[in-house]
Amino acid sequence: MFGPVRYRRTLMVDPEGENHYPLDEWIGIRKHQRLSPLVEVKVAEMASEATYRETERVLKEWTAVGISHQTVGNIVRQGYCTSPG
Repeated sequence: MFGPVRYRRTLMVDPEGENHYPLDEWIGIRKHQRLSPLVEVKVAEMASEATYRETERVLKEWTAVGISHQTVGNIVRQGYCTSPG
């Protein structure tokens, strides 16, 4: 809401030897994900109403989220778009 957030993660190993980042799992962040799930949903919703390049431009001008039009397309293809289009 107020811009980028940096945090330290703690790697934990369960009794079966599997690695986990509990905070990431709790807030729903996938492996290698850089944006929150809510930001991804909002980007996909915006992209359903505009081109990917226009979405990139608006995000850069009006928010602290700086992503490329290719990333916008990747987010839409991942299935976050809730609106038709």
